[in-house]
Order: sequence, then structure tokens, then C-alpha cells
Amino acid sequence: MPQTRHANTLSLLEVEQQFNLQENLDPQFLIELQLEPLLSDAEKHWLDQIRNDFLSLRRSDPTEEIVKLAVLAPLLSLAGLSRYPFIPVAEQSIEITIPDDDLILRGRIDVLVLHKNLWTIIVESKRYSINAEVGIPQALTYLMANPNLNQPRYALILNGTEFIFLKLSSAPASKILQYATTDLFTLKRHPNDLYIVSRRLRKFATSS
Repeated sequence: MPQTRHANTLSLLEVEQQFNLQENLDPQFLIELQLEPLLSDAEKHWLDQIRNDFLSLRRSDPTEEIVKLAVLAPLLSLAGLSRYPFIPVAEQSIEITIPDDDLILRGRIDVLVLHKNLWTIIVESKRYSINAEVGIPQALTYLMANPNLNQPRYALILNGTEFIFLKLSSAPASKILQYATTDLFTLKRHPNDLYIVSRRLRKFATSS
């Protein structure tokens, strides 16, 4: 009988070992995420409102669901990722079978954005009191479930005030999968880091 584990119970070391992943620290590995469309003044005003609204809620330790409602939903809408031809799917179940270890990994992707049935980006949302970096092993595991393994895979991890982009891809001239994370963006900086997060999300919409 195979052992079953949930993706959120895996450590980063376990995920690296299980899937033979390596972290890539070369900034050029994430170069495509630095090509960011500009924002209008009206869009900046809207992002400032999202920031202010959530910061006013943080004292109540917002749940994952509130993070998705108050922050993620408007971000996806503003980026153009919540309207056709993009299709957001909530709570997408995944299962990865690893025969060599007699192991089954299961989980649910909080939000999966599809474009022509291909994965554009996945989103892992945490409650406010949980550091966004905690979601990295879980997001990496979910990215391994992407049926299109020949293309770079991307994730966004957030807890309402912290945001991290994640990329998983084969390095040039190498069959080993490598991953990298961006700097941690936060609502507590000025100017508003949501400007950067929004522009990078829009990059996915304009490049698909």
C-alpha cells in the first residue's frame, strides 16, 4: 500500500530530493519576470486602495480566504488573468505518484490560471500570520504536477502582505530542473510593492 502525504507537509529539502531539484541563484534565470508593462495613474490608485484595505484588516489575522478575496482577486482582475481567454480554477486537486518510493503526493492548488488548457501560473495563498516563504515547497510540488513539463512553470505565493514569484524550469544545456524565487515583495514598503506584483502578473497575460 503506497504511503500518501499532503504537499503541505513536505519540507523544501524533501521536495528538492524527491524531484531532484536545484536552486538557481543566477538573476538571469528570472530575467523574463523583469520585463514589466507600465501602470496608469488610475491603476496605481486602485492598487493603493487594495493595500490600504488589507493593512486595515491585518490586525484580525485574515484567513487564507480573506487574502484571496481582498488581495488576490483584484490583482488577477487588474492583470487580465480572470477573464477570457484566461480561466481561473479554484481548489484544483493534484496527485503525483512516485513509484520508486511507493509514495503518493496529494494537494489542492488554491488558484490555477489556465490559457488554452495550459497552465499559466498557480497561486498558493496563506493566511496573514504565516510567512509567504512557507509556501515554497508546496508550490514547487504543485508545479511538478503540470502536464506540460517542457515549458517554464510559474507560481505566486502570498499571505496578503508578502508576495514571492517562483519559477521552475530546465536550465540551458541541462536536464536537471532548477527553481528560483524573486525577492520578497511587501505592502509595508513605500512606494507600494503591489505595483511590481501587478506588473509582473500582467506580464503573464501579455506573453501568453
